[in-house]
Amino acid sequence: MRLAKGLPPKPEKQTVAQFLNTWLDTVCPANVGDKAERTYHDLVDLHIIPALGRIDLTKLGPQDVQQFLEDLRTKPKPSRKKNQNGAGSAEAQGQAAAAPPACYSSTTAKHCRATLRAALNVAMRWGLVSRNVAALTTITNPRRRQPHFYDESQVRVFLDAISGDRLEALFWLALCLGPREGELLGLQWADFDFEKGTVSILRQLQRIKRKGEKKSHLELVQTKTEGSDRSVQVPQIVLERVLAHRARQDEERQLAGSAWRETGMVFTSHKGTFLEPRNMLREYYRLREQAQLPKIRFHDLRHSAATILKMAGIPDEAIQKLLGHSSVNTTRGIYMH
Repeated sequence: MRLAKGLPPKPEKQTVAQFLNTWLDTVCPANVGDKAERTYHDLVDLHIIPALGRIDLTKLGPQDVQQFLEDLRTKPKPSRKKNQNGAGSAEAQGQAAAAPPACYSSTTAKHCRATLRAALNVAMRWGLVSRNVAALTTITNPRRRQPHFYDESQVRVFLDAISGDRLEALFWLALCLGPREGELLGLQWADFDFEKGTVSILRQLQRIKRKGEKKSHLELVQTKTEGSDRSVQVPQIVLERVLAHRARQDEERQLAGSAWRETGMVFTSHKGTFLEPRNMLREYYRLREQAQLPKIRFHDLRHSAATILKMAGIPDEAIQKLLGHSSVNTTRGIYMH
């Protein structure tokens, strides 16, 4: 039967865990980005291998995967509230006893299924299995998060709140062009063409932790997808804020003296190094509270940009290009409200 299908006479016996580790080590590094690779490692190590790892790869069935997905949604999450000695505090323990433990969401189950499906596609190409059993399972679609965004009047309040702030230009870019957080923090001065009034988005700043490393570090990586690389027109009012930011950075460079580290980045620490995303978010939260605005995420500024541009009559395809989406359906269905 296997010979008739053009497959090897008998695949080498291995468990699901052995195959997944081979897939992670040999296939993923050359085919996915660092962030996706790290996510695959986490899902495989934390969820998939503990549940399915001991099963013979050729004996893994749809029922095994389906049961794993159902069990995952009732699996309690580990508590993150720890004291300095690593043990839960008395207050945290009391709260945990009073409330039922939080369980993993259907979104986590969906990601695990997608990860296993991607791995088993490779197993099929290698002739190790005859079908992708993960593709034969079903999962309840997670309830879509209610959209949150600033309307036009709230945007004006926010722009008043950020006036004069050290990161004013960053927030203007976020609201007017809708780039991703990492894309904003990954901008370099060479990406701006002030004569043409354009900016090229070619990379993103991410916190990366590679296999074998004890600590994560900030690193410039490729944009989310190949289609995310783009050059977009920048409104004059935003260019003025960016130029004012460059002048402010020149002053900080002089004040820092020999402590300054030249990186060519647009948004930096006070010493020129990469701007820590958490510090940027803290500033956003502070300004948001100061303006007494709804508690929406920084990523929701991307939704706000798409929605306001739509209200202003900008064509959907132009907004899609601005946001770097591969499909206009993503722009319409998720980011416009």
